[in-house]
Amino acid sequence: MVEFAASIAGIVGTVLGVGKCFTYLFNHKSNLSKLEREVGKLKVTKNKVDVKVEDATNNVEEILEPVKQWVIKANSIVPEAETLIEERANVGCFNLKARYKQSRKASKKVEDVAQLLEEQEAFGDQCSLDL
Repeated sequence: MVEFAASIAGIVGTVLGVGKCFTYLFNHKSNLSKLEREVGKLKVTKNKVDVKVEDATNNVEEILEPVKQWVIKANSIVPEAETLIEERANVGCFNLKARYKQSRKASKKVEDVAQLLEEQEAFGDQCSLDL
């Protein structure tokens, strides 16, 4: 009986692992659309932060380190995400491996962008830049 339960547990684990792979394939379009929306939000927020940083620099105010680090991260993530969005057209419908990889990267990048937006909200309340 224990062997039977172990084999069922192994099969269920395999199916769940494979199911996650299929999720990336089935959600390819929605993952890229979500990435596009989130990057749009990040660009708007980044532009606001850049204006505030420029104003603070012109007023000889100190820019806090979390703000500097956030700007560096945002400057690196935006081009990466835009490249991923642009590559959408290069992936054919039947190229499952490329669609999986692109969808997975887009999903991870959405998480990174969301984290950056949360960080901006956190330091926006703390810093003298009134972000």
